[in-house]
Order: sequence, then structure tokens, then C-alpha cells
Amino acid sequence: MPSDEELTGIVAGVVAGIEERTGHRLRLPVRVRVVPDARTGGDALMVPVVAGESVRACRILLPRNVFGQDAPSVTSTVAHEVWHCFQYDAAPLRSLDVAPLWIVEGQAEWAGEAYVGGSPSSAAPWDTWLLQPAQALTRRSYDAIGLYAAADAAGADPWRTALPMLGRRGAPAVETLFDRSATLAVRRIATSLVRSPQLGDVWESRGPGITGSRAAPLVTVPVGEPVEARMRVPAFGVLPVRIAASGGEVLRVALEGGAAGAAAMPGAGTVELNPGGTALFCLVEGGCTCPDGASLDGVPQVTPGEGAAAVGATAAGEVAVVAEFRTVEQACEASDLVGEWVTDVSNVMRMLSAQYGAMPSCRGPWVVTFTADGRFSAGYEATCQVNDVTGQARARFTGAYTDTGRTFTVSDLTGDGTMTFGGRTMPLPGVDGFRAALGATADYVIDGDTLTYSFAAPDGTKPTITLTRRS
Repeated sequence: MPSDEELTGIVAGVVAGIEERTGHRLRLPVRVRVVPDARTGGDALMVPVVAGESVRACRILLPRNVFGQDAPSVTSTVAHEVWHCFQYDAAPLRSLDVAPLWIVEGQAEWAGEAYVGGSPSSAAPWDTWLLQPAQALTRRSYDAIGLYAAADAAGADPWRTALPMLGRRGAPAVETLFDRSATLAVRRIATSLVRSPQLGDVWESRGPGITGSRAAPLVTVPVGEPVEARMRVPAFGVLPVRIAASGGEVLRVALEGGAAGAAAMPGAGTVELNPGGTALFCLVEGGCTCPDGASLDGVPQVTPGEGAAAVGATAAGEVAVVAEFRTVEQACEASDLVGEWVTDVSNVMRMLSAQYGAMPSCRGPWVVTFTADGRFSAGYEATCQVNDVTGQARARFTGAYTDTGRTFTVSDLTGDGTMTFGGRTMPLPGVDGFRAALGATADYVIDGDTLTYSFAAPDGTKPTITLTRRS
């Protein structure tokens, strides 16, 4: 057991190391002492010294049993408690008093382990994270170490992004940690919990002190019928699945529910998917050739074997991974969506104005195109009137789409629009409404040459757009 002087030196070194990593200079004095195990119930504690509404110092109590661990575990424990000092220094006392444990203790567990490069002390929290992928963040504590490790692996720097999380909850806190959208964050969490690194880095969990535990079930795809893994998850719960696929021609993997996911097979890169999205993989040696001699555009050639799929949610709900084999001939059949569809842009603007604000009065063809190789485009050129002044407006949006036969999902949507009046060109009002109406998952029905689709608006309604096939 170290002397008081040695212990003070250890703590001072940890404080300096965390200051360097975070860029945050600790203003609170740190007091540390060794106490009998009974004093703290055997657990290390950081007790804030409070005066009024502020914290004046932090006191770390280390029970004697801590020093019966290996050296990295001892240092990790000290760094864990020192991190709590940084939390109380960086945020108001009232924020820490109500902060969820997945933030307060999850941060500290990751910081302690990251500081020493991992130790046996985090094995139990890691096992809980890895074996319970559908657990709600609000029910996590030390086991949220995996969340911070996932952010680190995704390219964020938790040393810099963790403290700014304090005072936030849910999606805003996750977005601060990952320095990216909650949708992208939950996709990375979902894929990492599959733990199949042979499919790519995103399919493995990494972090200081990590164990070898894995919960992703292995689903074998039979020839002739679909197979699925389905469950209800809370916000930031995920469903990771390993997929054994051989003996078929084209593997189709579809995601249902959630916010984002992905699929992969040996020999192919990761296919990122939105809710309702699908991925196709060719398992035929030599490639998948359609009856007309054309190859299946955009369908990668893969090696039969063990692949994976995963889906994550940012809100509670049911999620599913559905996998099935299709013949090459079935896969070559074009989606009924393929072609050009048209309506007058006034119909679209009228529908969008109720959700996204007033739009100009315009007349002209609104053309939506779905191509056989999965490309999507939409746009118009129209004559518009604003306050009895006539001008021209144009817009064009492009992206990719996936089709389940009941829904289509547009992804990677880009585009913009302009209006020109009296020689002056300006951004198109309501362009965000167009992006929202296009860049989402929509339910659709085709009746003859009529396409009717609806999407979820911010107020919970489902506006409907009807178009007629032009080609």
C-alpha cells in the first residue's frame, strides 16, 4: 500500500494526465486518503466538498481492498475517481446531482480504463455492455463504458467530448459524445456489437479492458423462405445479428424499424441502410447474370459464409433483420417503382405548405425518377407568382433508394433550389420541406399508372403525394 505522500503523487500525476488529454485545467483541490473497507462499503468514492451551491474541493476515499488489485486496476480506480472531480469542476452541482448514471459513471469507467490502457477491473461492466445490446441507456451505469469506447473507435475523442455532455440527456448527449448525429452514432454502436472484425472495423467492438463476450445470434438463411430476428428495443438499444448464408443465389437483407443499420458479407464492403432499406449480395460463383445478359447493377459478388446485419434505434420501438434467398431471375426483375412519375408541382407545394410553411404559387411538372440501378432524382422547373410578380423557380434533388415492395427509402439526398424574380435569384423557400418529403422512408401503393406515397411529417401526420407514370 502506498504511503500518503506516494498516494498524493499518484493522484497529482493522474490529474496532470487528464488535464493534458481533455484540455481542461482542474480548479478544484483534490484530497485523497485510504480508509477502512467498512467506511465506503468496499468501493472507492469521490465525495464533493460543497459550500452553498458550489463545489469547493473533491475528496477521494480509497478503501484498503483497492490495493489488493493489480497495479493497472489500482491506477484505473484512482483515475475513475479523479474523473468525477473533473465532472464537478466542469458542470454546475445541480446538473451533476440529476445526471444519469450512464453519463456520470460511464464516463468515469471509460476514463479510468483509457488512462491505463485497460485493466481486469472493467471486465464485469464490459460483459454487461457486450451481452445486453438491447439495454436502455437509462438503465446503464459503469457498463456504458462501451458507449464511450464506440465513440472513440468512430473517430470522436471522448477525452474532449465527454465533459461537454454534462447537463444534456438522451440524443443530444450522445450526439455531443460522438460529434455526429444520433443516427450515425447508433449505427456504429449496432455494428460494433456484432463482433465480426473479418467483415471490417465497424463490425468489432474495441476499448480498454474489453472482454471477448458477444451476444449477436447466428441466423442461418434457409433456401425457400425468409428468416428474421425481431425484438423491441428502447432508445439506443440495438439488434446485432450474424448471418450464415450459403446455397442460395442472391441474398437479400432488409431492416425494419429503428433509425439506422447496415449489412455485410465476406468479400464485400459494408452497406449502410436506413429503416426499410435492403441490401442484395450475389453468391453465385462467377457473378449474377440476368436472363437478358446484363449483370445485376450495384450487387456485390460475395463469398458464401458468415455475414452480419445490425439495426439500432434512437426511439423505442420494434426492429428486425429479415434475410432471404432470391434467385438471380427474381433479383433481376425491376422494381415497379422504376420509371418517371409526374404531377404538377403545385400539388406538392400545397401539401408541403401545411407542414413547412408558406410556399409560392407555382405551376410546372414535378418529375420523380427511380432507376433500375437504385438511383433517385426529383425536381421541377416552374413559373411562380409572388404578390402578383411572376418569376421562375427550379429545384433538383438526387440520391439513392431502396425498395421493399411496400416502402421505399431515399438516402444520401442532396440538392437545392432557386427562384428568380426581376433578374434577382434567391434560395427557394420551403426547400427543407422538399428534403424532408424526399429523404425519408415512405409507404407506397402503385395502382396501374398511379403512384401514391406518404411519409411521416414532424407533427406525426402522414402527408400523401400522388403521381402518374410518364415512362
